[in-house]
Amino acid sequence: MSRPHRGERRGALLARVEVGGQVISVATTHLAVESDEARRQLQLIVGLLVRMPLPRLLLGDLNLGPDAVAEVSAPAGLTLAGGPPTYPANGPRIRIDHV
Repeated sequence: MSRPHRGERRGALLARVEVGGQVISVATTHLAVESDEARRQLQLIVGLLVRMPLPRLLLGDLNLGPDAVAEVSAPAGLTLAGGPPTYPANGPRIRIDHV
């Protein structure tokens, strides 16, 4: 991926896993806290994930709101699952963690 933000390394894991007899392509990550950097990282990960066989699942701490995630994931054929706010931990008001 790109350079770490504030010295924090970021990465992603892409794998094929078997769940209940079904093989799934999965990507998980924790993206940068700076939104432009997180968006670039998400575009890279989605680009890799869509090259993997169906079905596909992306999950992680994306540090982006639902609209920003959908802007990148929807054109790639991914559907954003709903969910509650996840940040901050002691009184969540916004959702930055996604499946």
